[in-house]
Amino acid sequence: MARALSELPEATTPEVRASMVALLAPWPKGRYGQALKRSGGILNLFRPLWGGQQEPVWHRMLAAWRSGSAKRAMEPPLELQHAWNHTPLPLLGGMTPAQAMVGVGPQEAALTREFLTDLERSCREPGFADEAEALQVSVNLLSDWRERLRADGAPLLETVLAERSALLARRAELMAERR
Repeated sequence: MARALSELPEATTPEVRASMVALLAPWPKGRYGQALKRSGGILNLFRPLWGGQQEPVWHRMLAAWRSGSAKRAMEPPLELQHAWNHTPLPLLGGMTPAQAMVGVGPQEAALTREFLTDLERSCREPGFADEAEALQVSVNLLSDWRERLRADGAPLLETVLAERSALLARRAELMAERR
């Protein structure tokens, strides 16, 4: 973490430095349950915050693990928890909990601003009958927008996932240096 903080420009505000320290704080050793309370960024911009009770993938993994032995009422092993951390979840827009934990990178931030500009443009006229209609129009636009293609023909979704994976790798590198 010291190296990461040393790479910040000298003019960086104390608030930004504090955010950097928080971002580089160690994550839980087991399951990243708090990922469900973070944003999946543009991939699930309109979803509510979820809790562990609504996350079916973990419950399926846990049920399969427990079915192997009657003695398995204890805490699931770290291997199972780590497997969940790297499993794409529908509640996170197809992102893994680890990708949700790492946060938004510059490309995704730019794509999000672009999407919000498109959304604002499409919502100006003629207005909506109610909040449900506004939400439906927004979700439909996001769904179409997620499949939009980059200049190289790849979906924007791949850009977001690749950037978050790169951020994860960079974080792992910085955390390894910290030890």
